[in-house]
Amino acid sequence: MAHDSALKWAEEDRGLQTGFTTERTSDTVIVRGACPRCGGETEWTFRTGDMGSLSAPAGQDARPQTATVICSCGSAHPDRPADSDEDGCGAFWKVRFER
Repeated sequence: MAHDSALKWAEEDRGLQTGFTTERTSDTVIVRGACPRCGGETEWTFRTGDMGSLSAPAGQDARPQTATVICSCGSAHPDRPADSDEDGCGAFWKVRFER
């Protein structure tokens, strides 16, 4: 899907999405992929302290972790509120990955 930078800004929940890549460091998880609404490339970094522990407790299986991603395509979509600190189309969604 090509990036539609002319798409009007709208706060829109796109639900659980798949197809995103995740990269872990010792204290962050970086989620990358295309916004499911505008198609722009988005990268969102979560600090592990913001998400709780990414390690499963001793003796337990790893369980999926869910995080909310907000479009950060960098495009000034039309109708974006003047006081918005977002730099995307207004869409947000959840991604799931193993801890």
